[in-house]
Amino acid sequence: MCRFVGIILNAKYRVEKDHKDIGVIIPLDDEELKFLMTKALRRYFRTCLESFQEYSQEG
Repeated sequence: MCRFVGIILNAKYRVEKDHKDIGVIIPLDDEELKFLMTKALRRYFRTCLESFQEYSQEG
């Protein structure tokens, strides 16, 4: 699970850097955007956990 978080954070930082380099600003301090990102991440990790549990029960 920690590996997935690391991958996501690294991707986030890379995208922020790329956008800064080309002059695009993404308002990550926006409260509504934070809520939506958190909701999407929870949904993603819940799906990953369910898939992992199904896989571990098969083996």
